[in-house]
Amino acid sequence: MDEYDKAERIIICGQNECSICGKEFKYRFPRWRFLDTPEGLYEVKFKTEHPACLSLLRKIERLKNEILDLEFDLFRKKN
Repeated sequence: MDEYDKAERIIICGQNECSICGKEFKYRFPRWRFLDTPEGLYEVKFKTEHPACLSLLRKIERLKNEILDLEFDLFRKKN
């Protein structure tokens, strides 16, 4: 077990809950090192939402972009 596993976990907003739906979610902290990263430094990404919630949020953004594209196509046809 390395020092990272022994380190105190960061809790955002004092609770382990999904940042999208607000239900219980245990935060994860995947970490990795790149070849040019100095020894002992890791890049960490905080995962604070359920994968299903994140998927729905991404789908909403994708659909919003599709609607904007369609509105632009309609605008071009009018001019």
